[in-house]
Amino acid sequence: MDNKPKIEPHSWTGPEYDHTQKNIDWLWTVGLISIIGFILTIIFKSYVFGIFILVSGGTLIFFSIRNPQELSFTLTDESIVIEGKDFPYKKLKGFKIKENESGNKLLIMTDAHFLPVITLPIPKDASQNAYNILIQFIPELNLEESPSMKFMEKLGF
Repeated sequence: MDNKPKIEPHSWTGPEYDHTQKNIDWLWTVGLISIIGFILTIIFKSYVFGIFILVSGGTLIFFSIRNPQELSFTLTDESIVIEGKDFPYKKLKGFKIKENESGNKLLIMTDAHFLPVITLPIPKDASQNAYNILIQFIPELNLEESPSMKFMEKLGF
């Protein structure tokens, strides 16, 4: 007999990242810094790093202009499903729901070595239901967003 609790799947949607509108001065600044960095790497004969700087600057500009996609999130009795990709509870170490005035975030600690904490947006009205489901399968931990994620948010990325 299976002792796992059976639950009704709980779903919500949210943006893939918090989008802040950038003004034209910000875009010009990133572009100019990228071009100056590229020119300096050419002077110092570091061609691969120069290409990396150009690609990074272009990617940064692209993602600052692009609006985030709306993703679907589902909690089932076996896993967390993010846009069709399963994250089984047995591979998750814990979770934390961070409440903010701008919107709640669900932090999930995975067993991955690179980027172990996944941050998901969660509506305030779905937070309690998600907590009640997750606490049955994985422990609540005192998780924080990574310092690099906090730094990028402060910069407006």
